[in-house]
Order: sequence, then C-alpha cells, then structure tokens
Amino acid sequence: MTDYLCPEGQRLFDEWDNLCKADEEKYGKPWCGFTVPGEKINTAWTAYQDHRAACQECDPLTHFKKSGII
Repeated sequence: MTDYLCPEGQRLFDEWDNLCKADEEKYGKPWCGFTVPGEKINTAWTAYQDHRAACQECDPLTHFKKSGII
C-alpha cells in the first residue's frame, strides 16, 4: 500500500519497484542483490528511503490523520 506517498515518493517507489520486477523477469527469481543491475536497484531504494525520511507527506500517519482515522 503506497497511497500515503506524495507524487515524488510514488515516482521513486515505482522506479525501484519496476527495476526489481525487470530483474526478477530477467533472472527468474526475486532480486537478491547479486545481479548485474543490483547497484541501480540499491541506488533507487536509497533515493526512495531518503525522500521518505525528509517528506512529511510520505509519513503513513499523515495519511491516516488526513483520512480522520487518527
């Protein structure tokens, strides 16, 4: 579930997710960090996590607060 992400957070997540899926299709197994594009995947994950750490909109609690759940 990524509906709490801002547009940039969603873009970064999708970039990482697409790299993982392409890697899995090519190598026939879930990515384990040892494939050739592993560095790109790691870089994309780091960019996504750095954004999440700095973005107030990408906080899951923000989503719940806006929804009135908490």
